[in-house]
Amino acid sequence: MRVALLISAVLVVVPAAAQTPTAKLATSEAERFCAGIIDEARERRYSIKQQELEQLGEKIAVSVEALKARQAEYESWVKRRDDFMAQASQTLVDIYTNMRPDAAAVRLERLNDSLVASILMKMPVKGASTILNEMKSKKAAAVTAVIAASGQSKTGKRS
Repeated sequence: MRVALLISAVLVVVPAAAQTPTAKLATSEAERFCAGIIDEARERRYSIKQQELEQLGEKIAVSVEALKARQAEYESWVKRRDDFMAQASQTLVDIYTNMRPDAAAVRLERLNDSLVASILMKMPVKGASTILNEMKSKKAAAVTAVIAASGQSKTGKRS
């Protein structure tokens, strides 16, 4: 019984010892240390965040340059396509539209493929298909390839 009483007394005294002035002193030293470095720690965090922001800014600048290059490439492609479509004036298209398909096919076979494609793309679908049908298969295939590469269907809609 005495041993149990002694053990319980020790257990009560040990937690009380933890609250001694030495423990309070250690806590206040830790608090003073933390208070002493809080500004340095804050500055270091700000510095790290600043570096991260600068790196992100550089990545954004690289992405913007890549987008500008792609935009220039796209604008160049659109200009080439518009130039291609402008090759055939409406008067020329009307001339070939009003010709007999077999006669138009013979004459168009002698022109360059992109001009023929441009003319056919501005014609009504039925007339253009009849002329293509009358052309030699090699020429018709070449013209069809140009039309397909232009990215525009016969109805004038972009694909």
